[in-house]
Amino acid sequence: MKNDEKRIRTSVCLLVLGASVVLMNPMEVDAKWTRSTAFDCKTFNGSPKDMSWALMNDSPTSSMQVLCNLPESDYYPKGNITLLNLHARDGTTAGRVEAMACASAWWEIGGWCGPKAVSEVGNVTDVTLQPNLGQWLNDGNFGYLWIELPPRQGSSRSSINGYFTVD
Repeated sequence: MKNDEKRIRTSVCLLVLGASVVLMNPMEVDAKWTRSTAFDCKTFNGSPKDMSWALMNDSPTSSMQVLCNLPESDYYPKGNITLLNLHARDGTTAGRVEAMACASAWWEIGGWCGPKAVSEVGNVTDVTLQPNLGQWLNDGNFGYLWIELPPRQGSSRSSINGYFTVD
């Protein structure tokens, strides 16, 4: 009987010790992500309209360009991002929503953008665009999104809800 009690006590002590080691040591998390709304983005041209759930172009004649900062840190560098989803609405049958991943150089004035991801012309629908991320490979540069929304068509407007990134 005493041997059984000793084995149980030893097992419990080892279990508690093992749990302590696991809980005291930080574990590395593989997947990281960010979700950003379009409300912190900078707009040019068009007629921006903040709708609490989306940023819309209310101009009947002018496209609206939108620049959105890419949040990053040493914990979440842009060079590690593997997926970018831009959530938008193409509100026209004549125009299309366009998006590019871009970078500003840290060492000089200027920057560059990758190829455009575009919605299909002719469809009024919600879209998820995935621009090429090759421009974000150099962590020393400043990453951002360039988005263009077409002019409104009648009462139908194109808009941006936000964007999602995954490391």
